[in-house]
Amino acid sequence: GWSEQAPQTTGAVRDRWESLQAIVTLADDLCRPAAGEREPVDEREPADEREPGTEGEADLGTLVAELERRATIQYAPTGAGVTLSTLHAAKGLEWGMVAMVGLSEGLLPISYADTPQAVEEERRLFYVGVTRAKSQLLLSFAAARAAGGRSVRSRSRFLTGIGEPVRRRARGPAAAKSGKGTLHRRCRSCGADLNTAAARKTGRCRDCPPPYDAALFEELRSWRKRTAEEAGMPAFVVFTDSTLELIAEHRPGDVAGLSRISGVGPAKLNRYGDGILTVIRQWEAAHC
Repeated sequence: GWSEQAPQTTGAVRDRWESLQAIVTLADDLCRPAAGEREPVDEREPADEREPGTEGEADLGTLVAELERRATIQYAPTGAGVTLSTLHAAKGLEWGMVAMVGLSEGLLPISYADTPQAVEEERRLFYVGVTRAKSQLLLSFAAARAAGGRSVRSRSRFLTGIGEPVRRRARGPAAAKSGKGTLHRRCRSCGADLNTAAARKTGRCRDCPPPYDAALFEELRSWRKRTAEEAGMPAFVVFTDSTLELIAEHRPGDVAGLSRISGVGPAKLNRYGDGILTVIRQWEAAHC
């Protein structure tokens, strides 16, 4: 049955309470006439002899008739306009065109959905949203909280596998860099959002197969280890793994080609360029 206090649980129990609460709210609205429409009540007249509605009371038949009317028209807006709705409030409704916005991690699923059950509840809400559209559905999220903002948002995991994203026009400071320092927002293999600096640099997520020969990459790592030990410095100071991955992928054949690799600046090119090119030439001679 219905209770004034909403249940703390989610799923079917919460759905049932929300449905009952909607009926209770409708009944309250029907019993509450608009300002100026309430008829005066003669307090001297016995209560059981007063006409229905003189105290803002609707009978059960009025409520049933209103519910039947809404079921017939599906309580959808008939005029030209935009209806703003939460996912919870949209249950049972339908529109010709629906735009779902804010579909980023932290919003859907919400950040405090920290258990598998909570995430599945968020996924169910997402399903509710996408199934409200009769013919057109637009799904979107903001790359940053404010235009040109530095914080980067990633699209919701629920969007994975749903069509191809519409290309956005690069604008302002939020646009990815071009040229040598190109940063990729999505994996070049699977199209998933890239959430780390190293992944954006290489343009590949960790789960996708590398676009380079693993043996060459290991040769480059071995060279880096020897070079770092001779100089008495950590290996990543020589080159990071992501830079070595790019070198292994492009296999530059000269200094000019190596200089175009992200992470290879003039100082490192002068210090390590010959060593890197030697490793590549030796590997190609043995494998090509």
